[in-house]
Parts: sequence; structure tokens; C-alpha cells
Amino acid sequence: MFSDGDDNQGIVLGVVFGLIALVIGLVIGVSIYQTNPARLGHSETLLVPSATDRIALGPVVIGPSTPAAAKVAVEIASVKIYFDPSQSAMPVGANEALSILAQEVVAGRTLAIAGYYDASGAGDRNADLSRQRAANVRDLLVSLGVPPGKIEMQTLRGIAEAGTDERTRRIEVNVR
Repeated sequence: MFSDGDDNQGIVLGVVFGLIALVIGLVIGVSIYQTNPARLGHSETLLVPSATDRIALGPVVIGPSTPAAAKVAVEIASVKIYFDPSQSAMPVGANEALSILAQEVVAGRTLAIAGYYDASGAGDRNADLSRQRAANVRDLLVSLGVPPGKIEMQTLRGIAEAGTDERTRRIEVNVR
């Protein structure tokens, strides 16, 4: 019924279609693996890319997606930690994000910590809360192996405009 040429052609087509299916399955599997937060043990945590991957990606947000919740944003050579109102507790993902910057210090760099606070409420209380947040970040970096001499604490910066969103309640850690 089939000639010998048809037999070989069928085998080649079967192998080609098999390889295509394998590649599609691999791409889908890798995508699911990279975006599955459950494999990290935290239902609210996303995988933080390596330092070389971040260059092409832009900001990566770690934490719940609700706007009022504390979260962490990882950018090129920078981590922004956003806090809940009147709280200084480190949000989910801060340890993972700061460990990336701790690796930069091992490579001979230094880190600068800057605290920001908003204009709502008592200014002294906001400044004290921002100092406590910055100290918590510094302490976490030291616990991750960063020598205290490689951490520069910068002057607190109040946000002049009246605002209470998370952009005004943050600590920034920058690689220098």
C-alpha cells in the first residue's frame, strides 16, 4: 500500500511533530514553574530573579497585590520596601530581595538606606517610625552577612505632599 519513501517520510514527520510537542510542553512547564509561588513555601511570594535577569525585566513586586498591603519591589541595583500604615514589621519577601543586594556587597559594593515618610499624622512620630523601619532593614542586611561598615544610613526624607499611599511609607536600599 505505501512505498518505502512514504515509510521514511512518515517517520520523519512523526519525529518532527514529536519534537514540536516536546518544545511546547517544555515552554509551558518552565513558565508554570517560574510563576508558581507555592514552590517557595509562601503563597504571597514571587520568585525574585537573579541580578543578571533583573536588568531586562524592570521592577518585580513581591507581596500581596492589594494596594494597601506591605510589599517589596526589586529594581536594578535597588530594593524598595513598602510598609503598612503605622507598622515597621518587614513585609513578606524582604528577606529574599535584600539577600540579592547582600550578594552585591560581597562583590565589593556598598549599600545606602534611605527612609521616606508621609505628611499625615504627627511628623515626629512618622520620622521615628521611618527610623525604626530603616533600622529593621539594616539589621536584616547585617543578619544576611553584610558588614555594618558597608551600610550607609542616609537622612530621612519626608514627603511634602499630603498622601497616605504606600509610596510615602517606604525604605529604599540602593547599591553604590
